[in-house]
Amino acid sequence: MPGRVKAALLSILVLVFSVRAFADCSQWPARTSSPFRTTAYDLSADGNLLWVATGYGVRLLENGAIVNSIGLAGSRRVVRAHTGGIAYVGSGSSIYTLKWDGKSISTLNTVTVTGTVNDLEMVSSALFAAPTTGIAHFDIGIATAPFRTNIVLPTSAPNVTSLATAKNKLYAADGDATVEIYSVTIPTLPQHIGTIESAPRASHVHATSDDSVYVSDRFGQTTDLFAGGTTLLARMPIVTTAFAAYSGQTHFVAGPNRTIRAVNFSTPSRIVQVYAADLATTAGTVNFIHAMARVGNTLYVAAGDIGLATLDVSAIGPPFLLAHYGGGGGSGLPV
Repeated sequence: MPGRVKAALLSILVLVFSVRAFADCSQWPARTSSPFRTTAYDLSADGNLLWVATGYGVRLLENGAIVNSIGLAGSRRVVRAHTGGIAYVGSGSSIYTLKWDGKSISTLNTVTVTGTVNDLEMVSSALFAAPTTGIAHFDIGIATAPFRTNIVLPTSAPNVTSLATAKNKLYAADGDATVEIYSVTIPTLPQHIGTIESAPRASHVHATSDDSVYVSDRFGQTTDLFAGGTTLLARMPIVTTAFAAYSGQTHFVAGPNRTIRAVNFSTPSRIVQVYAADLATTAGTVNFIHAMARVGNTLYVAAGDIGLATLDVSAIGPPFLLAHYGGGGGSGLPV
């Protein structure tokens, strides 16, 4: 097999439980096989380190290989990588600071919030947590010792489900028909500066470097696209509950299903699906995509009981399987 497969938007390295990733890829033999026996809920990258929030806790990959894991209490997990082997994990009502020292993962400290943590977002020296009781603000000037400030960020509903940042602005979706906007020009002193009127049940918000904002409803039926963070361009029949920016106006999107799409949004009234592919289902109970992250020409996909998919997105083309990591079906429950 060639060392580098050029033909792929979705040349795919799948770290899964027991999954034949794409039916037309059987001509590509697996390189290696190792277990990945847990549900993948979220992920975040720091250079060659990839932190994956799972049904068990957190699993760490380095240069594509699983190197360590740590168990955490809680029923829902999100993760954000800092630098220097540090990551923040929201699990249940706790936020853990984890550290990878090259040999093992340790818990440096734990802080508790009221409610369940739905999302995390970092802006320079500040960490924003989105629990079911409003936004919590943390100073991470000392990355290993975050502390909660007394800053209150007003929201129209307490259950904040999603956070995103672009152009020194923080966007927060809280399940109603609005998205709140905060200035984070000074991350340690955020200020509420406006509100976006969006579709009912707005639950997922994503923002790109040009300050295009994508707001998707809870059921993944439509997405509102805003220019400059505030000007509604279109309400589109596409789901963006999971999102990863790619190039120009083309981005990777997914919803509460197994389909990964590359979509060109340059003409919002007539969006173009550049490519789409399905991940194969498993015997587990959580067979849909939760989150995606792109690092260079690599797209990482946290796909529940399907596991973790790593895709080469260096070019547009059909998907080809590079490797299959099998280990038995998952259940969607901590193990």
